[in-house]
Amino acid sequence: MNDKCCIVCGRPLEPRKKKYCASCSIAVKRERLIRAARRSYRRKLAEKAGKPAESLTEIVAKAREAGMSYGKYMAMQHKGGS
Repeated sequence: MNDKCCIVCGRPLEPRKKKYCASCSIAVKRERLIRAARRSYRRKLAEKAGKPAESLTEIVAKAREAGMSYGKYMAMQHKGGS
């Protein structure tokens, strides 16, 4: 007998399945597609705006150089537009 269980819902797995039952497999694939689409959309928006997407560590470093916290720096960026 199969002693493996779905890692999402805990139901017993079919013999050919490794991690997810049939219903959870569909849901997980859909979530992955949605996340990938959101990342792609955000990347395209950043490119369209003419600005390369900055990493969080770069932004934090710039904020520290300016003597501000991350929140204040981001507020000034949005308010000042620079």
